Amino acid sequence: MFDFDVIITKHSESLIQQLVETWERYNNVRHERPMMLEERWEHFIRATDPATISVAA
Repeated sequence: MFDFDVIITKHSESLIQQLVETWERYNNVRHERPMMLEERWEHFIRATDPATISVAA
């Protein structure tokens, strides 16, 4: 899994936020409660991880 702090260091926080927001909007992802960007990033990584997807299929 990609470490959030490493990703933010290599890329800008605004880029990561835009990526997550675009993915959430495209996939109609709604969270029950407000989440920090780090939590949303972890959800995005788990949801798009090929190993996780193949187990769920």
